[in-house]
Amino acid sequence: MPTLRRANWVIAILALGLMPSMSQTPAAALKEAGPVGFDVAVIRPTAAGDVMGSSHFHIWSAPTDSHFKAQNVTAFALIRYAYEMPEFQVEGGPGWIRSKAFDVEARSDAALDEEFRKLPSAEARQRKLRMIQTLLAERFGLRVHQETRTEPVYALVVARGGPRFSASKADGTTVSNSQGAGGSTMTVKGSDHTLRILAEQLSRTMGRVVLDKTGLDGRFDLTLKWVPDDVTPSSPDAPGGPSLFTALQEQLGLQLKEEKDPVQVLVIDHIDPPSDN
Repeated sequence: MPTLRRANWVIAILALGLMPSMSQTPAAALKEAGPVGFDVAVIRPTAAGDVMGSSHFHIWSAPTDSHFKAQNVTAFALIRYAYEMPEFQVEGGPGWIRSKAFDVEARSDAALDEEFRKLPSAEARQRKLRMIQTLLAERFGLRVHQETRTEPVYALVVARGGPRFSASKADGTTVSNSQGAGGSTMTVKGSDHTLRILAEQLSRTMGRVVLDKTGLDGRFDLTLKWVPDDVTPSSPDAPGGPSLFTALQEQLGLQLKEEKDPVQVLVIDHIDPPSDN
């Protein structure tokens, strides 16, 4: 059983959903109507002392405008964000893409902002991601390709006794992960395809692909509390807690089973340090 990974980064706005299709280069996948790049983009190395904790980065990217901003972000993190891929499904590239941090600010004109506001949020988000892919291709010379490989995965299934959660009455969507001295909490509420989103969040936590095979599609309220393997109690008298595997079964009536399935992998073929502004 692998040790669960603890998140050491912060994303101001988390993009959820399926990875857009790709060909050999990002630009080749973007032959669609309308602009696919930013009008102006500034990329600078992050100055020492600009952020609290070098392991944290922030991304601001609302679906209601064409503005994109990132602070203390590596090229590797930008690639993961642009292609909606977790760390363990991105391979290749020189070492500097995981160690050198940059501040990025990119935007287009007011007319494109107005166009974004008229789009459904999911469509606007995917269009923004394609713009970031173009930015990576133009300023970092990024070239990538996608492969499908058979890898160990976890299948999220309903445990014996059935699910232990109820349908959601929430109008919006809440997805959150928090960590404290007492352990970790994961919440997914109010979203269509709630179990699929839970599987995506578990993938990020566990460092391995988790596939939703529950057969349950709909809007549910899910809250999961557990103690990660790498957490040491704050005192000898501090209460313990269940592992993630146990919590899934006891709190949600779900189970993780090890399988081998086809997994999408994003391979970095080429990347350079960013070109001058």
